[in-house]
Amino acid sequence: MLTDTEKREIQKIITFFFGESASKRIEVNQASAKVVWDMLQEAQKCSNNLDLVPRPAGFMPGISYIVKELVKIAARITSNDQIYLVCKNQVAGSWRTKLELAAMGL
Repeated sequence: MLTDTEKREIQKIITFFFGESASKRIEVNQASAKVVWDMLQEAQKCSNNLDLVPRPAGFMPGISYIVKELVKIAARITSNDQIYLVCKNQVAGSWRTKLELAAMGL
């Protein structure tokens, strides 16, 4: 059984992905909490993969640009503190129905 505090905190994550109005319609229970966990795992995996992608140079990069990009990639990999918007949107689109069904106990 989830406590009220746990439900509120999980609701914050649901709001992050779907916005305030949509999250109010989703009941937090054990099944929906598991779906939220899976959503976060997928979003983090996506973001970790994007951390490995060099940013476009707009020109033929020289060695100094390449080294700077590698340093930035290393910083992104080690910081591991963000979910990219593209990953958030992809996860929200892919998981909304599953979350709503879990919230209804289905």
